[in-house]
Amino acid sequence: MYFAEGSSTRLSARNGSGAWETADMRDGKTGGILDMALSKDGEFLAAVKRRVLMIWTARPRVLVAKCIRAQITVDEDGSNWAVFWSHDSSTVVVVTDRGFLHFYNLVADAPSSLSLAFPSTHSHTMGPGEGNGVASISLSFKMALEIDAGIMWYGIGIENEALFCTRDSPSLLSLSWAGLVNDSDTIPLADLAFLVDPDSSLEQMCTNDSMDLFVFIDQAGRGYLAQRLYEEMFEDDSGDDTSEKEFSDNEYQFPNAQSRYLPSYAWAGLCFFDPEDTTSGHKAKATSLAINSRFLLVAVGDASGSIFIYKLSSDRYEVTFSHELKHTPDTSSHSKRGPVSSMSWTSCGNALAVGWKNGGVSVWSAFGHQLFETRLDDQMEDLDKSRIDSYFFGVKRLFWGHGNVELFVLSSSAAEQDIYAIKFWHSPLTACPVTDSNSVCLVGNDHLLIRRGINDGFDAISLDMSEWESIQIPVAYIAKNWPIQYAATNKSGGSIAIAGKQGLAYHNCVTNRWKLFGIQGREQSFSVRGGLLWFEDMIVAAALNATETENQILIFSKDENMDFKCSHIEIAPLPIVLLCSTGSVLMCLMNDGVLRRFSIVPTEATIMLKLEQQIVLDFVIDILPAVQSITWNQGVLSVLNETSTDMWTHTEVADKVEYARIAKNISGIESILCLFRCSELQLSFPADGFTSESVLRSPVALKADFYPLAILFSRGILIGLECVISSSIAMQCVLFKMESKSLLFLGAIARFFLNAGSPESAFQFMRNYRRFKYFSHALEMLLHTVAEDDMGSKLGESDATLPTVIQFLKRFPTFLDIVALCARKSDVSIWESFFQVAGNPQDLFKECLGLGYLRTATSYLIIIQTLEPAAVSIQFAVDLLKKALEMEDFKTAKELIRFYKSINGYSGDIMNTLKHSIPGSLSRLNLENENNIHQPVDPDASNIKGQSHIENSFDSSLNILSRNRAAQIRNLSDAFSVTHQQFGLPFPEEFDEKEYTPEIPSVKKRMSLPSGFNPSHELSGNGTLRLDISAARRVHAGPKSAHVTSFNEHAINVTPKVFDEIRTLAHCVMEAGCHQWSLLLYSILFDVRCIVNILQGAGKEHAASLVELLNFSSEGYKALGRKIQEIIKQ
Repeated sequence: MYFAEGSSTRLSARNGSGAWETADMRDGKTGGILDMALSKDGEFLAAVKRRVLMIWTARPRVLVAKCIRAQITVDEDGSNWAVFWSHDSSTVVVVTDRGFLHFYNLVADAPSSLSLAFPSTHSHTMGPGEGNGVASISLSFKMALEIDAGIMWYGIGIENEALFCTRDSPSLLSLSWAGLVNDSDTIPLADLAFLVDPDSSLEQMCTNDSMDLFVFIDQAGRGYLAQRLYEEMFEDDSGDDTSEKEFSDNEYQFPNAQSRYLPSYAWAGLCFFDPEDTTSGHKAKATSLAINSRFLLVAVGDASGSIFIYKLSSDRYEVTFSHELKHTPDTSSHSKRGPVSSMSWTSCGNALAVGWKNGGVSVWSAFGHQLFETRLDDQMEDLDKSRIDSYFFGVKRLFWGHGNVELFVLSSSAAEQDIYAIKFWHSPLTACPVTDSNSVCLVGNDHLLIRRGINDGFDAISLDMSEWESIQIPVAYIAKNWPIQYAATNKSGGSIAIAGKQGLAYHNCVTNRWKLFGIQGREQSFSVRGGLLWFEDMIVAAALNATETENQILIFSKDENMDFKCSHIEIAPLPIVLLCSTGSVLMCLMNDGVLRRFSIVPTEATIMLKLEQQIVLDFVIDILPAVQSITWNQGVLSVLNETSTDMWTHTEVADKVEYARIAKNISGIESILCLFRCSELQLSFPADGFTSESVLRSPVALKADFYPLAILFSRGILIGLECVISSSIAMQCVLFKMESKSLLFLGAIARFFLNAGSPESAFQFMRNYRRFKYFSHALEMLLHTVAEDDMGSKLGESDATLPTVIQFLKRFPTFLDIVALCARKSDVSIWESFFQVAGNPQDLFKECLGLGYLRTATSYLIIIQTLEPAAVSIQFAVDLLKKALEMEDFKTAKELIRFYKSINGYSGDIMNTLKHSIPGSLSRLNLENENNIHQPVDPDASNIKGQSHIENSFDSSLNILSRNRAAQIRNLSDAFSVTHQQFGLPFPEEFDEKEYTPEIPSVKKRMSLPSGFNPSHELSGNGTLRLDISAARRVHAGPKSAHVTSFNEHAINVTPKVFDEIRTLAHCVMEAGCHQWSLLLYSILFDVRCIVNILQGAGKEHAASLVELLNFSSEGYKALGRKIQEIIKQ
């Protein structure tokens, strides 16, 4: 499918200052481009301004010719109004506003200075499609014709004539390219019996060359489908005049046989869109029409901005309403855009571009999925509107360029009427939809985008576009063979083959190298037409030789030189429409409507094709080009079932299908049919065969807001892309970009089995996906969708699904999390009825505490607080806090306290729990109390490190330690040793006194120890740690810093975070007035400034005990003690 990216480029004939050229403004009037048209072969683009005709080449995009009319011709014939091309692209016709036709011929000149000449080949200087250089052409004025009756619509170019509708005495005027009126082919509108009002002229006409169909819009806004039938077409075998036959209202009506004109052909048609018909439901006039010949669709845009799609019957004699193209829900009302001004289908028929008179462009898939839209969101209001492309505010005309890689848009803005080109990427699925590759590929102008490994190691949360690989197509190939028409990746996704106008090329994604034909003549000897695919390491291509006389199936080995060896050539009797493979079977649909099934037979050196069976499909397929895969015809999924030898039955399964995949034996399911239709992913499980009843019976339907590119059955994911608009305030521009999207369908399949009364099948299916990270999310989605559907009318009824789903989810260990998350994301109004089925939230909360699921218990606590009185929720909060402190989950405890503080301030119960339940609080660390005055510190019970975690987790404003203000440490040596032990710190052997500067008492922090330090957990007799100093080495902390010594290289890693914890704890105990503890902790940090400040203040009575402690410790602490004594004496 098609996805816009980047910013649009502008084709403008402005001078350097940005103003229109002076030659176009000699009459004092300014103006932009009024109309544009693309030649039939896509090689040239013509545009007209008031006095100027301009011709651009498509590749390279260069203004190669321009004709400026003299003012006298403008005064006589009128100014330019519209432009269109002849069928062979050799003539351009300019229509003036006074009904004159000016014919110009394109004349090929001799090579001019536009061609670059280099002494040697410079292929790298060429861009895509620029291999032939710049075309040297000029415009030659041929003639001017005046249409006395005036021209209502500027005309359409057909093979041998141009067709117009005149204003006065309305008629269909046929004019040869030589300028002669074809009297026999000109017919008054009054003689067209299918017109509702013959006196109403035609305001718009368009045609489709491949089907010889026309669509008209009259002045009343009615839409008509018409066809020119030649004599052999409208006379039956008996020679009776077909005009005497009776036709129903929605079938063709032929012209009046009594007409005074005797044309060489007859017009037959019908009115299928009538705004005055109350039964049709259409109230606005038709303003634009477009025909899709591949899928037999007609698009109608009306004055209200709506777009309707109609379906033609296979005989093209009936038209029925198919569907309406609707905007995404977040899009503003399309009525603000005004009437539809222009529409254009891609050449493949898969996408429709629509432009509105008052603003914007949208692109839809053929059956109604919106792919792209130019809408300005609220956050773009700050952009300077003059810097935004003017087609955002109005479109006059648009059409797809050659290869559908660009959409050309002519702005209708009064300020700037310029031509813009919007770049698009497209998926190879538009040419060959069936693929079993392990990658997703997009084709651009001169690049490929590929996302490999979508089945191996793919994670649903890793879909960013940065993970896509961009591959530059070699200039040597793209310069001559642009645009790329086919692309195919092998099953592993490591190789990709492409085919342009001629030849093919192959890229190895592993080595990042391309393989091309070395001999250009060999590359130009065939063109891929009908399909390109991989079979193991072989490239299989349906091809047409250079002389277009022989159809072939070519097989190349990626390891062989393609210039000299083609592994196999199979001559096809007719042109190939579609090529696809299944396993070792190659299926080839040819132009005669016969499906030929070949078996692929490996040989010693290569492979061979053996014709096994031929199936005539003329009873299934009406339009061969509409076939997108063997089981997928013109948007209709059709299945052939073999009943006996050479006998087949045809079943039409579904219509409006845009993407289809069939998988076998997936997680215990025999077969899964996946369809993308009407913007929905539909899953069916036709165990009894692919019949319309089995497929369409209660399919699983999921709404998808993006377009699918691959279905990963092994992971239960649909992945695709969505085109969005982003703005840059700094650059003052709007950019288009692609975003990867995914959709989980595991829950939908499980629900299907549960509804079918097969919970065991649902469990066996789901358990195959439990290894993925998104498995719990899939179960949560299942519960959420069922709860939304069942809440209300169905709850308590026998057909309610929620009780069944709850019992199903209880079989998974994440049941408690799933219920809590689902409830939190649901409306509070359904909680009471939801938990009547899911279980009492208080019981679920207690179960979470018993299992230690604190985060889940927090979710249930919020639910309890909403459903129960405050006293109940406070008691459950106390229980949760106790459990969190017991498990040392301080983060949960911190969030819990903050939550209740934000509601009612500090609760007494909460604070009491915090006081008595914190492990290792300073109240337990041998503080002054009547029970432990003479008790030594127990290293196992004393958790000073746990206390540091608490103080780092909770706000210092809690004042948890304020009650211990008068606490004293009885055994300072033991406390000092235990602190080192619990933080995994050695006793330093050195303190560099020379590097201490009293004038700048900066903090002297111990550097983090290198990975490998492992202190002993045993205490020596003097209270110091026994440390392994065999591998001691000196570590410098930087300029003017203390030096410490690290020890065992094979130890734990002491990070700076440890010292941050100690510093936070030291700050807290100092604020609480616990001076002994603050001195002890600041000593470990070598923070001389803080130690001196405490000793000179409220903690001066502890100076002697501190110095004594340091003097009986390691050499590093002894040096620190001496420095402290020295400063105090000063």
